[in-house]
Amino acid sequence: MLKDYVNYQSGTLIQRLEVDESDLGNRYMVYDQNMLDIDLGLTIDDTYQPRVIRLKDTSRATVVRKDDIVISMMTGECTLVSSRHDGSILPYNYTKIEVTSDLLEPAFLVYWFQLAPEVQSQYKQYMQGGSTIKKLTHQQLKSLYITLPSIERQRLIGQIGIKEKQLNVLKQRQSRLKKQFLSNTLFKEDN
Repeated sequence: MLKDYVNYQSGTLIQRLEVDESDLGNRYMVYDQNMLDIDLGLTIDDTYQPRVIRLKDTSRATVVRKDDIVISMMTGECTLVSSRHDGSILPYNYTKIEVTSDLLEPAFLVYWFQLAPEVQSQYKQYMQGGSTIKKLTHQQLKSLYITLPSIERQRLIGQIGIKEKQLNVLKQRQSRLKKQFLSNTLFKEDN
C-alpha cells in the first residue's frame, strides 16, 4: 500500500487563516491549478500572477517548498513543486505527499501518479459513484496500492519523467520564439 511509504498533509482552508489587513504581514502565494500546470510543464506562462495573501501567522497553513510533492484532489494530477512556487500556501483541494521511506523515489512517485496504469485503474474505480462532484479523498489516497520496482529502476523512471517535463517546456519556448520571429519578420513594416 502506498500509505506504507508516505505521509499525507491536507491543504488549508484559506478562509480560516488569519489574514493580516495591514501591510506588515508576510506575503504568500496561494497554490492553484495554473501553478500546478506550470510545475507539470504543461504551460510556461511567465506572466501569471497568482493570488497573494498576507498572513500574521502560518502555523495553521500548509506551506509547500521546492521539490515537495503536490497532488490535486480534483484532477489526480501530481507534480514536484518548482522553486518558482516555493513558500506557497497549499489550499484545501490539494494535498502534500511526503515520502517517508528509502524504498520509494519521489520523482518516480510523481511519474507513477501521472502515467502508471496501476493508479489510473484505481482512480477510475474511485471516480465512479453517486456524487456529482468527483474528487479524490484522503481515504482513497491511503488505500492506493503501488507496486515498487527496484530503486534503480525507480530513479530511471523518475529521471525520464523530469526530462520529459523539461523537453515539453523547451518545445513550448521554441514554439513561442518561432511565432515571435515569424510575426516580427513577416509583418515588419518596410521603410
